[in-house]
Amino acid sequence: MQGIRNTLDKTLNLDQLKSFGLVIETGSFSAAADRLGLTQPAVSLQIRQLERRLAVRLVERVGKRARTTPAGMELLRHVHHIETAVDNAFDALADHASGVTGRVRLGTGATACLHFLPAVLRGLREKFPELSVVVSTGNTDDHVRKVEENSIDLALVTLPAAGAR
Repeated sequence: MQGIRNTLDKTLNLDQLKSFGLVIETGSFSAAADRLGLTQPAVSLQIRQLERRLAVRLVERVGKRARTTPAGMELLRHVHHIETAVDNAFDALADHASGVTGRVRLGTGATACLHFLPAVLRGLREKFPELSVVVSTGNTDDHVRKVEENSIDLALVTLPAAGAR
């Protein structure tokens, strides 16, 4: 058994899993197809492909009802967790897909911080509400060093910056 498990490519088609779950939930290939906006033959094909992929029979027809086999019952225990994990992944990436998000570390001198940055930060907050800007104050040499060390992302300085970088 271990040899078979190692030779299987461990990829699954999420559409096939969803179809399988709905066939079992509704007890019918046709009802699952209606809910998915597919034809009954398309859902049947997805189930056959999933069964072929896993090398086990997952669904049996008892009269007009579709029911799980023992292997199907085992897979069904995992389908909800897989769907939840996929939903969580999409939710986690939604902020990134919708625009600018994350954190920017900015170093600046006190004069720029007091007179220039408030309007800039206000505009950034309005345009990119998911963006976090962390501001630290100090002198030009310290900020240039911090940029080089990658402890801040950028520096707004008023004096010329020394060094090749």
